[in-house]
Amino acid sequence: MATLAKCVMHSCTLSDNLSVHSVRYTHVSSMPCKGRAVGIATVLRSAPMLIPHGEIRLPRELLSKHHVNTRGLSAAPAGLDNVAFALGSIANTHLENARSLSLPRDAVAPLLPAVAAQRFLRQLERAAFDTFDPKLQRRDSTLPLALLWARVAGSL
Repeated sequence: MATLAKCVMHSCTLSDNLSVHSVRYTHVSSMPCKGRAVGIATVLRSAPMLIPHGEIRLPRELLSKHHVNTRGLSAAPAGLDNVAFALGSIANTHLENARSLSLPRDAVAPLLPAVAAQRFLRQLERAAFDTFDPKLQRRDSTLPLALLWARVAGSL
């Protein structure tokens, strides 16, 4: 999945950004699980805008595994929902793994993009993993409240 790795980019550790140097949280600060999930959700969310322009940011291995023809695309190709399901499952697994770890209260703020990723993945699931569903491109009007709640509650 080299293509996906390029899209997800490099994750930096929390300890570099937050000065969290406690031995208790060292393993948590080095876990890039939430960053990977956010990157995968971003790749899925951007697919409907990029595919009509001939840009494919989805992993070629998954596209070929699910027999998705990527030549001359102008709309959602057949089988793309299977690719979205596979990537969404990977992202959700990363979020679940990261959620099982305990975080210090001051480490929650930089991880708030994971809240938006989780909400997008839920919407994608409701849309039967059809990335071209128009509902997925609408603004999430309750996202600011969800971010505030996650920040105040100190949990993701």
